[in-house]
Amino acid sequence: MMPSLALALTLALGSPAAEPEASGAPPPASGPRAHLDERVTLNLKEADLGQVLERLATLLGKTLILQPGIEGTVTLEARESRVSDVIAGLQTSHALSIRLDGERMYVTKAGERARTGPEKPDDEALDRAFLSDGSLPRRPAAEKPKHFDGSFEFREEGSGGSTVWEIGSLATVTLPGCSVPLPVMLIPGDTFDGIPRVVFGPARGTAALARIVAPGASFRLPECSAPLTLKALGSRDGASKAVPASQAGQYLLTVQILEAGAGGDEVLFAPRIQLAAGAAGTLQSGSPETAAAGVLLDRGFHTSVAVLDAGDTDALVACSISVTRDVAPGHGQPPVTIRIARADESLRLSYGKPERITVSATFGRGHSALVLELTLERPVEKRPAR
Repeated sequence: MMPSLALALTLALGSPAAEPEASGAPPPASGPRAHLDERVTLNLKEADLGQVLERLATLLGKTLILQPGIEGTVTLEARESRVSDVIAGLQTSHALSIRLDGERMYVTKAGERARTGPEKPDDEALDRAFLSDGSLPRRPAAEKPKHFDGSFEFREEGSGGSTVWEIGSLATVTLPGCSVPLPVMLIPGDTFDGIPRVVFGPARGTAALARIVAPGASFRLPECSAPLTLKALGSRDGASKAVPASQAGQYLLTVQILEAGAGGDEVLFAPRIQLAAGAAGTLQSGSPETAAAGVLLDRGFHTSVAVLDAGDTDALVACSISVTRDVAPGHGQPPVTIRIARADESLRLSYGKPERITVSATFGRGHSALVLELTLERPVEKRPAR
């Protein structure tokens, strides 16, 4: 997924709908599905083109498959415009070709054909493509990330006021410039760089989603008067311990990581995990293979998930997913680990109902997308026998 931005997109069916609070996340898969002749309201200001395309695909109930190298921004105001007109406008303004094919929405540069056939690129072609893509982070495969065991500084921009907190499972903290204590928790770092995330839950009684923040980011929360910056510290010296939040309940989460292409969905990783409310659960999978030169290369999936808040019919979930691939650059050169996909997402899951998130629309280099499917269930409590 791409960085968050100010973007409002609502579906106008019949009477005009009120626009929701701006958000960079796509609408949930369970939301209304539009048809090409239905009307939408758009308010876009320098919005990321890739994320706009992803929103439109989700609105149409399709998975976006995006050719690498398509980028730019979109500034557009349209009220009750047909979805087909919005797509046509994007094709013209950004020199794109957009094709709807079954459950997929293929987007390529104008004049280039979408890879809609069932044939997948071979591993060598993918390795070359990943190596040549300078936007993908990489490190020597022999280097392993350090486990984070420090604390976090929260600094208010403008006043310079700051606090330092030690954060683990779900707890509440008081931050400078914020009117109420806020629920927070830690999501561990992945196997690529080990950098953790801090999750901010919504204020009690609201239906908002969680906010997932990486160290170094500047962000703003509705309960705070000014933006905050987050900094990871290497120690816990002088840090206050966050006050644990009372949470109860056990949940069963089924995770499927899928490669979605013209030939259907291929399951790459499908674990199940039991989660306690307010605590993060981590799932890892690797598939080492021996390259032609005898070098061991790994392909790994790392997923961390937490249930922040739960009701009778649904629960608020935060998740972080990272996909890595070891590649041998050439004869005699040591392999590198490339992170080919990364996403931090928050969504509300109705119990027993699968929800999908597109992690990387460019995963198959224009042939397929990487999709995360989550299904959350509450285990039936066993009553003691009489």
